[in-house]
Amino acid sequence: GLNAFAAGYSPDDAVVAVTQGLLETLNRAELQAVIGHEFSHILNGDMRLNIRLIGILGGILGLSVAGRVIMELAMRSLRFAPLGGRRNRKNNGVAVVLAFAALGLAVWIIGSVGVFFGRLLQSAISRQREFLADASAIQFTRDPVALAGALKLIGTAPHGARVRAGHATEVSHMLFASGMASLFATHPPLVKRIQRVDPVFDGNFTALRNLLAARQGAARAASAEEAEDGERLFGEGIWAPGGLLQQALRRAGTDAPPPAAARSAASDGPLAWLAPDERAALRDPDAAICCLYGALLAPEGTPLHARQADSVAAAHAPRGNDFVQAATGWQQRHRGWTPRQRRMVCELAAERLRHLPGEQRERVVGQITTLSRLDGHVDDFEFALGYLIRRRLRPEPAAARLAPLPPAALANEVSLILSALANAGKPDPQAAAFAWAAGVGGFSDSTTGATLFPGLALVTRGLDDLPALETALERLIRLTPICKRELLNACLRIIRHDRVITDAEENTIAAIADAIHAYGWELAA
Repeated sequence: GLNAFAAGYSPDDAVVAVTQGLLETLNRAELQAVIGHEFSHILNGDMRLNIRLIGILGGILGLSVAGRVIMELAMRSLRFAPLGGRRNRKNNGVAVVLAFAALGLAVWIIGSVGVFFGRLLQSAISRQREFLADASAIQFTRDPVALAGALKLIGTAPHGARVRAGHATEVSHMLFASGMASLFATHPPLVKRIQRVDPVFDGNFTALRNLLAARQGAARAASAEEAEDGERLFGEGIWAPGGLLQQALRRAGTDAPPPAAARSAASDGPLAWLAPDERAALRDPDAAICCLYGALLAPEGTPLHARQADSVAAAHAPRGNDFVQAATGWQQRHRGWTPRQRRMVCELAAERLRHLPGEQRERVVGQITTLSRLDGHVDDFEFALGYLIRRRLRPEPAAARLAPLPPAALANEVSLILSALANAGKPDPQAAAFAWAAGVGGFSDSTTGATLFPGLALVTRGLDDLPALETALERLIRLTPICKRELLNACLRIIRHDRVITDAEENTIAAIADAIHAYGWELAA
């Protein structure tokens, strides 16, 4: 079938999946519209709402089950009740059993009726959220024709959006289009959704059959070609003389590089500079923990290193000495890397630890905080690393449920954060003031004179006032996604004002992005 769904409880652990049929049938614009629809479910918390509704329905269903159990026990007791004994005692016993049976029947009826109307309510809410997600997809893509086209192709396909899976019913409310046809439909009728976007549509899908057949035929041809290429890869190898890689390079007018160089180019990426043995070592959780500790350790032989080593050994007893030795080895590697490279390696290490038990993750987060503050001062790298670790190892689902605040209510917090960034990499107050002006100037509308964050003012605080910064960042989580984007754009304008991006500025903006749960920002953008 042609379908897609979003899963996860918060944006930090959300995922969007699409079926193979959808990938093969829709074009780029239509796929963007579908992804925009699913992204809306993530952004607006529809998944959390569905989980709550499932919990409520489960509780009501429990009443129905309890009533049925009470009835069965009562009827069983009545069936095996002794026939002898005094008449009035027998009558009293039967009356008690019948009373319990009546109670069970009442509870079962209440629960069954509650489940019926609860499912109706769940379906109605889900249908309304689908309309809202369609509207959001158009808002994101600015292309209503693409969304209408995707829905029309789904309606044209022989199997439509039907998902052939054993648990399709359980996930029907998560799908892009209804995967099941029933009285309790979780999605509005497809024709009605299309007419909300394309009012002139008459419900006739016949005209699109040729387009659907052409796209699916092209997809089958491409799949056959890929299968043929795959067989050739297995037969001759991608690096073989005259193989696929060299043919592609020859068509591009480039001489084929030696196999070793080709492999290096193919694997080039943000962490291509990391040695293979170091990358392999980080797959082990203990090595990843030691890598994080090594980023914060002072040079070996200093009093601070001794105190840090004692703290690590105590936290990981009885294997504390092994952790100290491994962390010291990673500390020596960190000394040869730039701050950006150190953050990238630490991010990779933190990702390896996300699936550890909560107790172990809390121990790592606590130890990172301890190592950062043992010298009584938190520098910009320690500040950035702390937020990087906390965001990945200490998820805060409650933060995703907080209602957004208007920009005016967070003007003081924005002033503090932008002031800290302006003061972080500037040699004097005047340079900081110029950078500040460049940053906040983008908040104003040149036509109307309105500003996104009214009442901003430069303050003299920097990264030294750590408690105030952390409090401000906790509040800024409640900015809307658009305001978060504008805040990060202001940060980028500040650090680029003098055309020199210092390590302190880069570390600070990375900490801000992690702290406010901002996504998709790029320093080099």
